[in-house]
Parts: sequence; C-alpha cells; structure tokens
Amino acid sequence: VDAYTARVLKRHGWIEPEADYHAMQEHFEGSLEQDADLFNEYHALIVRVGKEHCRPKPKCAGCPLECLLPEGGIVDWR
Repeated sequence: VDAYTARVLKRHGWIEPEADYHAMQEHFEGSLEQDADLFNEYHALIVRVGKEHCRPKPKCAGCPLECLLPEGGIVDWR
C-alpha cells in the first residue's frame, strides 16, 4: 500500500477518503487470496496506473480504470 494505491482507491470511491494505511491494507488482504505473487501483481499494476494516469494531477482519459470511476467523476478526497 502506497501513495498510488491511496489515490486509486480513494478517487474511485472504493474506500473512504479518510482511510489510513491499515484500512487500505485490510481492504486488499480481506478481498484477495493470501498469495504473495498475486499481491505483487496488483502492486505492479497499481504502480503503473499511478505513474501513467492517477498522478497528483489525474490523467483519467485512456486509463484502464476510467470506466470504473463513479458517475460524477473522480472523488475529491483531499
């Protein structure tokens, strides 16, 4: 769980805006099979989305998660 993870989860409304590191960690650990390879793959994909799209100033157009945004667009979590 890192800054990329926080931005993706919170902007998509998948976790509460005030969620801390532990809440985000529990979100993944409670939703995914306990498998280090799976966690590593998720992390690699989140980092890629974070670097290319879910930056401090988001670039949602063309993001593979764009279709999963809430109807009103990204959630303002700051």
